[in-house]
Amino acid sequence: MGSTRAARAMAIGAAATAVLASAAGAGFIIEIDIDGQDNGVIVFNPNFVFGGDTTTASQSATANVVGATGGDSIFGGNGVNDPDAYVFNYSPDSEPDNLVLAPGTDLGEGNVATGVVGGGPGTYRVYASWPYTENVSGGDVTYVIGTANQPVLQQTIDQNNRGDAWVLIGEIEYTGGNIRVGQFAGSNTFISMRAYGVLFEKVGDGPPCADVTGDGDVDLKDLNRVLALFGQNVEPGMAADANGDGVVDLQDLNLVLAQFGTSC
Repeated sequence: MGSTRAARAMAIGAAATAVLASAAGAGFIIEIDIDGQDNGVIVFNPNFVFGGDTTTASQSATANVVGATGGDSIFGGNGVNDPDAYVFNYSPDSEPDNLVLAPGTDLGEGNVATGVVGGGPGTYRVYASWPYTENVSGGDVTYVIGTANQPVLQQTIDQNNRGDAWVLIGEIEYTGGNIRVGQFAGSNTFISMRAYGVLFEKVGDGPPCADVTGDGDVDLKDLNRVLALFGQNVEPGMAADANGDGVVDLQDLNLVLAQFGTSC
């Protein structure tokens, strides 16, 4: 029994050391191809669909961006009556962050990571990525970002002579439900537009304090409490529920890891 506890303590300590070294934060990435291989075969992300009358697109090289796992990008499409269209969907209320980013990480084009853990209402930055290109021939690409009860954000971008970066599309206010990002070609040419994926990062006043033990520090005691109660329903904001949603889950663990070694 003693050796088991010692081994567990060593494992937790190693994880905490790694967190301290990275000063980790988080984001949510939607890569169109999730097989991690730049091989011309697409395994589509369930958070991605085609829009309008587009049902397929061609495969191309991966994008060299932070957080990418190396899957294919896509270009063009078979739209006829409607513009070629790609659609990305993300629900911060139900989908925990899937990407760890240290605050200040270079995202490209002068953008840096906020390091704020996502989930729940707040301001979110939305980025798009594609491999560097000079041959998009469909004209400017339009991104439309919509979320419940908030004005739609629209941004038009020339993809030529840029890429291999997280290009900031804009900031939106999220109050709940789903965030939908539509990407639309200017015209339906062979290379009407390109896409590798999109990235969401929360900004604003920052995440709730992850000091679930109430001693003023985010440390091993907080990590141990979250692990001990992981998966349990609790009174919102009590026990190890750092984000106040009534369940101890990955969002609470992410908060502790992102703030490990800090005081609040």
